[in-house]
Amino acid sequence: MPLSGKTRIDTRSGMVGTGRMGIDIIWHKSPETVQFASAGSGLRRAFFPAPPNRTQEFAMSISEGTVDLTKEFDIPVEKVFAAWSDQQAQLAWSDPGEGWSMSFDAFRFAVGESDLCRFGPDGGAEYLNENRYLVIEPGKRIIYSTWLMTEGRVGFVGTVAVTFEANGDGTRMRLIEQGLYLDGLDDVAGHRSGWESMLEALNKFLCY
Repeated sequence: MPLSGKTRIDTRSGMVGTGRMGIDIIWHKSPETVQFASAGSGLRRAFFPAPPNRTQEFAMSISEGTVDLTKEFDIPVEKVFAAWSDQQAQLAWSDPGEGWSMSFDAFRFAVGESDLCRFGPDGGAEYLNENRYLVIEPGKRIIYSTWLMTEGRVGFVGTVAVTFEANGDGTRMRLIEQGLYLDGLDDVAGHRSGWESMLEALNKFLCY
């Protein structure tokens, strides 16, 4: 799914942040201080002694967000549900698109088991995504925990719930993703856009 980081954290001079909720921190190599500020434009900064052995400059932040989407399909519930439970089906409708690749290291659609997926642009950074199934009720709902990592850093952790309801001869499906976005590596807008594209791809897959 699309990823973007919009949090900006300043150096020792200038304004702090760009309005993202959360707390931003920078560890500075020189001088040995930590810059701390709640995110947001123009907030007061404070400097504290840095812990020992921390010389690499990096930023830490946490924000939260929810994606809540409802999609209607002219397809019976059992077929819509099946598209989530089959590895080849998921590879088809979850394909990131031209110039990107996607594969599963593991696909185990069962409570207590996990999927492990790799995807990314050809020649670019690779993303690793694990989904661990918490609840599976055939034809009714799927709930799983999830995290997303790139270059050794986790950028997102959350929970996804998908419900299925008969709507005449078709299906009304609702997807709710609640998550935490770490260090500006990801954001809720990118996840919403990604899910919208994937659900449209799911509709095309089912109607093919």
